[in-house]
Order: sequence, then structure tokens, then C-alpha cells
Amino acid sequence: MLSEKIANASIDLAIKYAPMYPNFYIVDGKPFLPHITIFTASQKIEDIEAHSTAIEKFIKKLNPIRLDIVKFDAYDDGTLCLKINPSGELLSLREKTRDFVEEKISGILRKKASYNPHITLTKYRNPKDCKMLVETLGLISGSFISPAIGIGQCDDLGTPLDGQIREILFEFSINRD
Repeated sequence: MLSEKIANASIDLAIKYAPMYPNFYIVDGKPFLPHITIFTASQKIEDIEAHSTAIEKFIKKLNPIRLDIVKFDAYDDGTLCLKINPSGELLSLREKTRDFVEEKISGILRKKASYNPHITLTKYRNPKDCKMLVETLGLISGSFISPAIGIGQCDDLGTPLDGQIREILFEFSINRD
């Protein structure tokens, strides 16, 4: 989960850059929520509800980590995003969380893929537009601490809206002691 300040800044950037070219969507905080995916799973809400207390206890034990935005980036599918530095702390958080979820709800995790943490802003219909735009954008950087981890409902993989969070089902605060 992103802090309100970072989420709003992401939305402002999405609203600024998405209309430059035909797009599939704009991350606007309403139907599409700004987020950083740690991993994806084929989850059943009932499975998560059954383990929500254990998940909450696990997340409360985690230490907050600093996340660094390093640049605008473009993916081959036309996605414009803010690239997040895949720090050792973030990779460790991802691994611990994946292991915990797999232990509690066996078989829900999707195949482990390479991890490229980012905040999606939009997805252009023509990937060349995205690449061209990123080449013209200046550098962007910043650091923030995420206040929570959420479990969200997303669009099906393999669609133009591939993996975009539409609803936060559960939100768990990270220990800030």
C-alpha cells in the first residue's frame, strides 16, 4: 500500500501523461488504484478471510522499509510506470511474505517470475508511444515508507488491464515501532 501522498502524486503523474496517447486506462485512484505488487496469486476470498488474523499478525511483525523511486520506465507492452529500486529489503519482504502465504494457503501462488517493482501510471495502446515518451521525460526520484500491505482484487492476467488493482480487500498496517 502506498501512503496517501505517494498515491496522490502517482495519480497526478498518470493524469498528466496518460492522455498524451491513446491508452487502455489511467491509474486514477477510483477504478484503478496506485500500488506496488509484491506477488500475484490466484486467491479465493474465503481462503484469505480464513487466514486474515494470521496474516495480520505476520505483517505486524515486519519492519517498515524505505522504497526508492529511481526513474520513469516503459515496459514492452506499453505500460508507463515509476520504477522502484529492488532493494535487498524489498526482495526480502517479498520472499518472506510469499513463503508465509504459501504455507498458510497452499497452491495459490502464481509461478515465480522475475520481479520488477514499479507503480503503474497507464498503459498505452501503442507501446512505441510509451518508449518514445520515456525517452523525453526527465529524471524523477524520491523515497518513501509504505504504511501497510494490502491484498487486492485485480483484473485477469493476459488482458489489457492485466493485474491492475481495482479493490483493496484487506489492508494490514506494518509495525512502525
